[in-house]
This record gives sequence, structure tokens and C-alpha cells, in this order.
Amino acid sequence: FPFDFGGMGGMGGMGMGKGAGKSRPAPPAWAIPAGTTVIVHGLEKAAEHNQKSGKIMSWDDSKSRYEVEVDSGETTLSLKPQNITQTCSVKIVGIESKPELNGKSAQLLSFDRANWRYTVRLAERLENGKDVLGLQPCNVILPKGTRIVVANLGKEEFNGQMAQINEVDESAQRYQVA
Repeated sequence: FPFDFGGMGGMGGMGMGKGAGKSRPAPPAWAIPAGTTVIVHGLEKAAEHNQKSGKIMSWDDSKSRYEVEVDSGETTLSLKPQNITQTCSVKIVGIESKPELNGKSAQLLSFDRANWRYTVRLAERLENGKDVLGLQPCNVILPKGTRIVVANLGKEEFNGQMAQINEVDESAQRYQVA
């Protein structure tokens, strides 16, 4: 699949601080809904928050960042889309070396940009005791509704854009996004 799914969009919400009660514009369609669970990664200045689970609170269009609550609501971070991954259930496909994995479900944990791999957790441990795997994007089918950042397309003007998966064509190994 020709996409980088490591960073995902966000969604606006109502704040309780300055300006509370003012309505915010409707979030873009590609935005991750408020309340969605994400995994934080790739932070350099606040590395102590990497690999933490968080919850989308809102999308700040003026900053192109998400407000993400971590530490059971004790900390709110303003994060770029590439520093979060939307958690979701994925389907494993096309693994020739371990065909028994094909068709299995796994939980998406993160995306490693350096190695271009998803980290997923299987529902059941393998015989060797492992339940966490690193898989190429072509070996993972993301579900309809997942938010993505488009990458590796031949038409460069689309790369880097945030989108939502509207349809999945497994046989053609393609997503329709908007």
C-alpha cells in the first residue's frame, strides 16, 4: 500500500479555558475524532511521553496540531500528526515466510518511520512466545475509517496530505481515501 499510516489527523472539541463557549469550526473530514486512542512517538524534546497511550481531545487547525491527553488526563500535549498513531485493529496479509499469520487480526501499536514498519500486537502469542511484530505496510490492511497521512505516491502533490480511508480493496491492495 502506498501510504505512510504513522501520523493521523485530529478533531476539534470544546475547551474549558479562555474562550470557552465559543464555537469552533467543524473539523475536517480526515480528522481523528475526539476521544480516539492514539500512541505517542517520535518526540525529541519530551521523549518521556514516547510510547504512551493518549486520547485525542481536539485538533487545532491554526497550529496543525492535536491536543492529546496522556497520563490519565494529567498532561495535555500539542502534537504534530506524525507524532501519533491511531490505534485500530488490522488484518495481516501477504506474509510468505509465515503464511499462518495471514488473515489474523492484530492491534496497531505504532509506525516506525526509520524502518518503514508497523508495530502490531497479535491477539494470540506465536509458538515462540512472541506477540509483537514489525510488519511492512503491504502486509497490513487498515480498516475503513482509519485516518492516515498519504506517502510514497507517484503524484508527489498528494504526499503528506491527511486523509480518511473510505473504502478498502484488498484484492487490488488499494485504499480509497478522502
